[in-house]
Amino acid sequence: MPINLLSNKGETMKESKLSLGVILPWFVAILFGGICFLGCYFYTLGNITQSIITAVGVALVLAFFSRAARQLKRINRDFTFFILWEMICLFCVVLVVAYALLSVYTPFRSFAYLPFPHYFVVSANKTEIQQNLDISIKEAQSLYADYESYAKERENTYGGEIRSAVKAKQNGTSRKLYNKYVFNLDPAVHGDDNQQINDKMEYLHKQLFPASYEKKKEAFDIWVSNSKNTIAGWNPRIIVLINTLAQNSNDHISFLEKNSEVRQDGEDTENFSYSITVNDVRNHFNVPGEPTLLSIFLAMILFCAILLPYEHSLRNQKSPFLPRLRTYIFSKRKESNPYK
Repeated sequence: MPINLLSNKGETMKESKLSLGVILPWFVAILFGGICFLGCYFYTLGNITQSIITAVGVALVLAFFSRAARQLKRINRDFTFFILWEMICLFCVVLVVAYALLSVYTPFRSFAYLPFPHYFVVSANKTEIQQNLDISIKEAQSLYADYESYAKERENTYGGEIRSAVKAKQNGTSRKLYNKYVFNLDPAVHGDDNQQINDKMEYLHKQLFPASYEKKKEAFDIWVSNSKNTIAGWNPRIIVLINTLAQNSNDHISFLEKNSEVRQDGEDTENFSYSITVNDVRNHFNVPGEPTLLSIFLAMILFCAILLPYEHSLRNQKSPFLPRLRTYIFSKRKESNPYK
């Protein structure tokens, strides 16, 4: 049987589909759910599916029960039955908000991976987190520059050694070094000594700087630049940076170290070595903390805002709830002051 929403004056209590009473609860619920999404995304270190499910669930529950409480308040029949359900809906709204705030505390913590204030708890440590990440990025920034310095020094050293060996052979002072660097004695096949020097240097350079080197370097430079922007901007992509910082750095270090393993004839040198300090800041994200004053204040504002349409909605005058409530209040006043 359809529910009549007419007041005792016969005036319709229906509203336009885009009235403030309809829009405000959904707007507040979406905002509340969005903050929950950020908190969950931080807490789970980037689990988008889990974050979306939680945010959507919280938003739907808040919007549905706040809207339902308002509609139940305006019904003009079966007052006792519908007032009971109205109170249940209000209780559910209070419960969701309280759960979001109190779930960082034991025993609620065991039931929650996403407290509402968690985003603000993490953001309170924003400066410390940014400083630790900046250290790693600044160290990573000079990776390819250091490798190129290593490669240049190695080429210069090797080039000087083989030129000295050729000079010693030509002067007749010693052929020991000349043989060490495996020069071919048949110039008709491999060219003269100068040609062989050029060939050896070209081969070493190609091994130190393979065809994929420039693409890898360009990709690394883009990653470093994006990482700096992410850290400074403090946006959700910072989780991706935290999760990939060590692996991405190690991949490029391994690439360069492998390139340096090549040895030219007679070359005696050391491999390229590099290390980056990766400060683990995940404990700032996946460990719940006490709600900040800002998060509590914001939660209370959103709680009041989502119930604002309910508060301003008129209860049907036929409801026995209002006269009973007035009678109860006045009787309590008389009991407290028998001389009046």
